Amino acid sequence: MVAPVLITGGGGVLGRRVAAELRRASREVISCGRVPGLGVDAVWDVAIDDRPSAEYEPEVVVHAAALTGGFQGALEGAERFMEVNVGGTLRVVRWAVERGVRDVVLISGAIVYGEWSDAPKTEEDEVAPWIAGPYAVSKWCSEQVAGLLRATTCELTVLRLGSLYGAGYGGGLAQRFLASGRAEGRIALAAPFDDSFGLLHVADAARTIAASAAAGGLWNVGGGLVSIRDLAAACAEAVSADLELDKVEVPARPGRILNWVDDRRARDALGHANEVSLKAGVAEIAGIDE
Repeated sequence: MVAPVLITGGGGVLGRRVAAELRRASREVISCGRVPGLGVDAVWDVAIDDRPSAEYEPEVVVHAAALTGGFQGALEGAERFMEVNVGGTLRVVRWAVERGVRDVVLISGAIVYGEWSDAPKTEEDEVAPWIAGPYAVSKWCSEQVAGLLRATTCELTVLRLGSLYGAGYGGGLAQRFLASGRAEGRIALAAPFDDSFGLLHVADAARTIAASAAAGGLWNVGGGLVSIRDLAAACAEAVSADLELDKVEVPARPGRILNWVDDRRARDALGHANEVSLKAGVAEIAGIDE
């Protein structure tokens, strides 16, 4: 019998999707969450607990628990990011080694690259997380802590995900656009309109995460490059709202790329694919929120 997969952050949007993908592949799943809830098999708050609330002997651990943040957040929040994302990863690493876990999959983020020019980042590119702020630094540090596994018999896989979106992310940009479109019949967009990011639907991310155990090494996992204007237009269409672009007399600065990765390795070796179109992803969010 195949040993189970334990997921931290199993009560979150991404964790629930990963668990569902693994179960579809006939894997036994132990879903650990910070608090008891639907779909959570055991309580494990990795920020304070050294182990889950029950004894398990998994073959694979998917470490998806994290305190999430944005680009260039306030320095005041740095301590909490370190407590949860760095300290939590250390607790998971220790526990995995004690239990003789074969593979650990760490969910990281493309935000650790820090800045972009006009090209996607490859796994060989240098990182500059400090440019992106405390959250990015905490994710980079969590990768380094997980790297301690390389001195053990446990295989480490690090997945740097693009900008996640999908139903369940209550504070997401798409959700804010949709709420505005419903409430006002319009989405008013201020310049710059052309800042862009590699949007990765949570379902596409979950499929690749579920397929990544035993892959080993570092992998970029991304989505198509989407501008804020394009996302707002998709949201406006979904709720039959008008899209209004703020007219500025002074030319706005050129659009910036905020998150974009070259993920050809993951597409070739892990079967990563962007199966959910932007239109379908936004429609899913709109349907869930109604």
